Amino acid sequence: MQGYGRIGLQFDGIWGVNTDYKINMINGIIYYYSHYQFQQSPLLDFYGKVGLGRNYVNTIAEDRNRSGLNPLVMFELGWQGYKLNDFQLRFGINTFCSFEPSSTVCFSGPTIQGMLKF
Repeated sequence: MQGYGRIGLQFDGIWGVNTDYKINMINGIIYYYSHYQFQQSPLLDFYGKVGLGRNYVNTIAEDRNRSGLNPLVMFELGWQGYKLNDFQLRFGINTFCSFEPSSTVCFSGPTIQGMLKF
């Protein structure tokens, strides 16, 4: 088994609407990334990320509009075994939790990432 780690920076956003409100989030995260390739097989290449950051949240409802800057944590685990020349594809599960003053809001779901080395 071989692996290595590095530190990175990630920015992303989430926008959603339901019958009660509309939510907009922008996340800024500093993360530690590590990957492990088992049995020297490129297809058995898995990764993990853990990070800390802040997010800006804006919630709009009929009777109120709330905005704030909150701390957050992020975890991600996945597979990155598809590589073609300088292109790499990742499939994973990403979870992050935002700690608002009155509650904690967590999101989790699949993530697909394409990367090009240059």
